[in-house]
Amino acid sequence: MELKTKVYGDYVQVATTAQSIKAVLRQGKNWSSMALTQVEALENIATHLARIIEGDAGYQEHWESVTAHSQAGTKTGQTSLPQVERDLSTILKAAAQGDAAA
Repeated sequence: MELKTKVYGDYVQVATTAQSIKAVLRQGKNWSSMALTQVEALENIATHLARIIEGDAGYQEHWESVTAHSQAGTKTGQTSLPQVERDLSTILKAAAQGDAAA
């Protein structure tokens, strides 16, 4: 466990740093219109950046993961966060109507 903490950083500190980075990302003007694949890529990059900052900055796999997630972010789908919210709203409304009919 000690070696893992040295490489990846203390879990609580990594989580705190990653969530701070993600909070900044969510404030960006394009966040809500981005494809889910782009959002997921950025969130994963934030986690790996936190591991670099809090763990072993020389650990090559951290940097390779950032590169891999950056490349994955270019494979965009058409689904954006607002679309998911609309779909979820429709599903919840239908479920509520079904419950009311029972």
